[in-house]
Amino acid sequence: MQALTCHIRLPVTSQFLIGFSTAFSGRFSGVTVVDTGQFLVVWQDRRNGNDDIYGQRLSSSGGTSGSNFAIANAADTEQTPAVAWSEEAQVYLVVWHNCHTSCCW
Repeated sequence: MQALTCHIRLPVTSQFLIGFSTAFSGRFSGVTVVDTGQFLVVWQDRRNGNDDIYGQRLSSSGGTSGSNFAIANAADTEQTPAVAWSEEAQVYLVVWHNCHTSCCW
């Protein structure tokens, strides 16, 4: 998956790589920004053989902050993540669809 930081529709940086996986990296992604300008990007990723949810923190300048990390990687299939920031609680909220073997569409 790649990203581009922008300011009022004008590019600020060139595209940069957020996550790496050889299989289906970056499907169904979501992003949120906190008041400091930092981002959390989440996506559906198949690096372990089934769909999981991964995330990556980005600085306000678009640089990565640490490595990308698993948010949900159970044996079931996790799909279509969304992310939000709670200013009051000072936490990210990530939600996704958990597809048990009997409910996949």
